Amino acid sequence: ALSFQSTKSLSIGEGGAVLASTSTLVEKLQLFRSHGMGNEKYFHHLLGHNFRLTSYQAALGHAKLQRFDETAMELRVRYHYLKEMIEAQELPIHLQLPIPGALPVPWGFPIVLENVTARERLIKEAAASGIEIRPFFRPFASMPLYQAQHFAPSPVADHLASTGLVLPLHTHLSEKDLDRLVNLMAHSHP
Repeated sequence: ALSFQSTKSLSIGEGGAVLASTSTLVEKLQLFRSHGMGNEKYFHHLLGHNFRLTSYQAALGHAKLQRFDETAMELRVRYHYLKEMIEAQELPIHLQLPIPGALPVPWGFPIVLENVTARERLIKEAAASGIEIRPFFRPFASMPLYQAQHFAPSPVADHLASTGLVLPLHTHLSEKDLDRLVNLMAHSHP
């Protein structure tokens, strides 16, 4: 599945795409994304949703896709610059690095801080400086909606959710912006 949400590398605001390997799955997904309706209008074959992109979103996505290689390279350059700056400062921050040999297209810059207090301090100082930093996703087991599912304990996911952050990373960030972000991290640690 691909996400086109506003913070992602190929952003068209919202929506996404699903890649399928069989025609049966494609047909079921097409039903699901169109209120469960097939060729016959207003006859629902299954409980579906309205997951179709608008024509405007599709056109925007198509135009952005034409220059996606350039966008991906710009994001990688910013990612590596930020990584090198953080490593040079020797900050007590753990980086989530890609698998060797992989060539990811980053949509954010994930970091893990030493504890919850350091995480909360950085979020507060970033917000005061007008910088949005996102927390890591919380495990499903920690949400009341999913408690009835009786998920197995997930101590690693719990730890990451309480100490992890995603720093902003997009093509409009200058080296000056990235330096400011690193300086903020350096000054937020005691």
